[in-house]
Amino acid sequence: MLFEPKPALLIKDLRTNQNYTVPIQGNSYIDATSFSNIKENNGSGIFIYDEGSRNIACTKSCVSHLNAETGSLQYRQYAIEDLFGKFKFAENMSLLAFGSVPNEEQKSCLERGLARSMLEHLDALHCIRSFPREAPMMTMIMGGVSACAALKPHLIPVLEDRDVYGNGSPIDEHVIRTLSALAVVVCGCYCHIHSVEFREPRLDFGFVENMLYIMSLSSDTSKMPDAEQVRRLEMLLMLHSEHGTCNATVAFLHTASTRADPLSCLLAGLAAIYGPLHGGSNMVTYHQLQKIGSVKNVPGIIQDVKNHKRRLYGFGHRIYRAVDPRATLLKNFLQSRALEGHNADPLLEVALELEHVVNIDPFFTTRKLKANTDLYTVLAYKAIGIPEELVFPFICISRTQGFLAHWRELMARSPTPWRPQQIYTGAGTASSNRSKL
Repeated sequence: MLFEPKPALLIKDLRTNQNYTVPIQGNSYIDATSFSNIKENNGSGIFIYDEGSRNIACTKSCVSHLNAETGSLQYRQYAIEDLFGKFKFAENMSLLAFGSVPNEEQKSCLERGLARSMLEHLDALHCIRSFPREAPMMTMIMGGVSACAALKPHLIPVLEDRDVYGNGSPIDEHVIRTLSALAVVVCGCYCHIHSVEFREPRLDFGFVENMLYIMSLSSDTSKMPDAEQVRRLEMLLMLHSEHGTCNATVAFLHTASTRADPLSCLLAGLAAIYGPLHGGSNMVTYHQLQKIGSVKNVPGIIQDVKNHKRRLYGFGHRIYRAVDPRATLLKNFLQSRALEGHNADPLLEVALELEHVVNIDPFFTTRKLKANTDLYTVLAYKAIGIPEELVFPFICISRTQGFLAHWRELMARSPTPWRPQQIYTGAGTASSNRSKL
């Protein structure tokens, strides 16, 4: 039998003339700690410098897979195109967080569990109502999430002096608790800002149905949730529920590696996703469309972009080299709504024209810029009657499914605290500077 060498990197350190073999794992990655053995004399090993973690894998996961070149995204083993419009909220949540599609009995049990947990967090409304009504909604939401954590201090590990989330703890219950707490907080903030009565969740309603019911978000005079609106909202919440180790997910997991409680981890994730270069870019892009206002203004905007006078939001992605698959689904969603006779937002025509120009203009095509999900997200939520100010909070609720799916994986591995290194660029070391004092 011929000997087949295992995949590896052969490294020669020209400083010492030493040779090193670094195994290639899974034919796609190496263990970064292998470089710690490459030393000069008795110095420290080599670090891998990658500011922004552009080519660093910080965890292993089977929750989702993104293919940069083909522009594809799958949740577990399913392509999102096969889930969009077919999976209800509980089915998508179970697939992501628990790894399987529930049967009808399991789905009903999960929906009831979410509703019961929502009822357990109503005392957080007192904290929310202490905010000025004109306060930014996301700051109010983060205050409300903190209040939810305060309601059950026995679930905060540092106060209990024990590992609350390891060694067989009911992790799945904490997944449900965290998601339902955020839903109550978002609904409570909306009701407080608009002086709307907060209606208590019903045990016979599904998760999405309950959110619409609590805030009386229905065109129906009875203010009961509209089945079609529930279905459409479930579609959109599925689309934004997971996207690999994005900035916010890593912020959540980084905090979780210290064994902090999941609501505290959620605060870290929310703070990260709120940034205008992350989830907040959905609103930045929509405000850009509002400023453009009309298709006739698109040529001038495009020229300003070419002259480097302004930035064009809604295009390009740090991962995808092709079209963001979520953008395609959102565009089709909006166009199908228009074909069904629903009044289309005039800004949809602006977005479509922008994408058309970017797809044919060499200035953009040579840079391989394609539409991303930001271009159509707010338009899609507004098309089904969701107020603009609720779009980003709903995206946060959606993405929390992904946060918790990764958190559940991490807790199963009994993680140690994540501690990246740094490259010191200061003025020498303390020992070398001591003689200068």
